[in-house]
Amino acid sequence: MSRKPRPAHWPTIIDSLTGANVMVSYAHYEIHSGCSFVLGATSTPASGAALVLAFKVGIEPAHMFARWASEAQATFEVLEGVLWTTNTGSLVPIYCRNRQNQGTPGLEEDKTATPAFTATGNALKDPSGLSGGIVLNTQTTWANKLTEGGGERGIHEFILNPGEAYAYRVTNNDTSSRGVELELDFYEAS
Repeated sequence: MSRKPRPAHWPTIIDSLTGANVMVSYAHYEIHSGCSFVLGATSTPASGAALVLAFKVGIEPAHMFARWASEAQATFEVLEGVLWTTNTGSLVPIYCRNRQNQGTPGLEEDKTATPAFTATGNALKDPSGLSGGIVLNTQTTWANKLTEGGGERGIHEFILNPGEAYAYRVTNNDTSSRGVELELDFYEAS
């Protein structure tokens, strides 16, 4: 990951109207430092099929927060230590959330860098042969509603291990094809 140097002292910001100190969360601070990223995908999987975003974490931990939605009943899972068939799936671009101070994400994929994993600014959507790993989190939506998972960052954030492969998966539990979406918001910091 290419990180721009942070100032030794983050400047104090004062509101001109009230004279109050303006504070931001650490996650918000990472946006300003150029080390906060977002990626997302949509799909209309058949009954029992899933939308998957898969990647390997680079050299720094990824502080990952997921948002997901589905048109019908679906199950959301976070999987750690997964495998998939090399050079499969489609590339999903990862965007730096600070468009003026753009860092480079450290997440790695193995489609354009076969056989080695490389940080290319992409993750993989729907790689084939997804297997193994352990389920870190499972959430199921109610049927026939547009529902969203995620909630508060401090409760639902995972700090992902460097060098480990992960998959975020939304499985359609309905009897027919239904729309699902998945967005991953993360920053990288030791």
